Amino acid sequence: MTVVCNECGAQSPKYRYKCCLLQFCSFDCYKAHSCSSADRPTPSCSFSQGAAKPDAVAEAPSTTKLTDAQLDILKSDSMLKEYLRDEKLKLVLVDIASSEDPMERAQRYIREERFKEFVSYLLTLIERF
Repeated sequence: MTVVCNECGAQSPKYRYKCCLLQFCSFDCYKAHSCSSADRPTPSCSFSQGAAKPDAVAEAPSTTKLTDAQLDILKSDSMLKEYLRDEKLKLVLVDIASSEDPMERAQRYIREERFKEFVSYLLTLIERF
């Protein structure tokens, strides 16, 4: 997955907005961005403070691909759609996806209740395949 600047679309953004965790590449892009107070992570969130890393997590193969039929099942699942409407969860998923080490980054968030529920539900869906 190629990560691009949220403001100008340039490749390889180097910085991240504290208010929403999206990425940007330059001071000009930083100045162009505006976050509402609703976009800011709440101080009580453990993912903003960094959760402790679990001792051992099995590495998932990065080459695993879903079939079109499996993707259709995921796309049509109403509960999955409900999870993906959650703005904070979307920010967490963007942060994980744009990380250099997504597994390590996901481990930071796994103690967040909503993220843990999402992962558990997603695993339940995938086990049906």
